[in-house]
Amino acid sequence: MIFFFFGARRLEVREKTNNSFFFSFFLPNSKKPNDRTMNVDFRPVDCYTHQPLRLTPGFVSRVIYSSTIEAGWSWQPFKPAEQHLMAAGQGHTGSTAACTSVLPHGGVTFNCRRCAEAGYQPFNGVGSISFWVNPVKNIGSNGRLALKMALGRPERNQYCDTAVYLEGEGAKETLANGYKRFDVPIWRFGCDRLGLNNVEAIVISNTDDGSETGFCMDDIELHGGGPWHSVPQKPAIREHPDRRDRIRGPRGRAL
Repeated sequence: MIFFFFGARRLEVREKTNNSFFFSFFLPNSKKPNDRTMNVDFRPVDCYTHQPLRLTPGFVSRVIYSSTIEAGWSWQPFKPAEQHLMAAGQGHTGSTAACTSVLPHGGVTFNCRRCAEAGYQPFNGVGSISFWVNPVKNIGSNGRLALKMALGRPERNQYCDTAVYLEGEGAKETLANGYKRFDVPIWRFGCDRLGLNNVEAIVISNTDDGSETGFCMDDIELHGGGPWHSVPQKPAIREHPDRRDRIRGPRGRAL
């Protein structure tokens, strides 16, 4: 059930098995809400191409962010000093970008909630993750790319075995405005133990333990794969074992 509020009115949406919704408008003094029920046929479509999408189990975009957060994903900064999901003019081509400055042990999570469930699993069979990133100058790390990227399941505090440090990673392309394009092979994250089917999120975090760091990101995309790929299904694990290369999750806990 989903509720939308419009002033004093409440819109209640109930999904039915015959792929229709019931809409009920409630006035504050209404005593007969069922008198305000109507059937509405619907179909899910892509917001840009308007092409039909499957209804069940749902749609998760292969593009995680492109001028805005895309379908199936959420943007969750942790320990932020500033945060702008759609910073105008800050994209690598002058469009919008997701910009934030984070304190030590802070970062940003691009999360696909409950996407380890069958039918979703957007990281299954993925070959690489591409993205543009621009370090912000004049704060803390002052333009250094003091960031690392991890894959995992933050809700359970579980991560793949290796974090990728962007400062030591070779950029595929660098623009005059400071943006760098990366294309990181999925094997670099060491997800064999966790299983890509159990990965729900990308976590980008500050590697500078003593300084704030700022950055903008744009055009984050998964290449290859999807839930239809025939890849080994690893059972969910309960705990993450200790290891030397420790990754800090959104709650600041060392993994």
